[in-house]
Amino acid sequence: MRDEWYYADDGRSIGPTTVAEIHVRILAAQSSPHFVWTDGMAEWAEARNVPEFASAFPVVAALASHGEPEHKGMGISAAKR
Repeated sequence: MRDEWYYADDGRSIGPTTVAEIHVRILAAQSSPHFVWTDGMAEWAEARNVPEFASAFPVVAALASHGEPEHKGMGISAAKR
């Protein structure tokens, strides 16, 4: 596994960083596309298509399929905050 990765954030290249840090970013911004690059890659790729990051996406898909979460005890969806 490669150690130094870069990710795209608002048109900027951020890194080097780790696979673990990019996993955290994927989970934090579930609906956003995530582009990554490391030495040896011809071009930037969507993280869901890169083996090192693909495991982060089933969790994202499962969360999205359940709709907006309700805040416990408040009875409101996240969209109404």
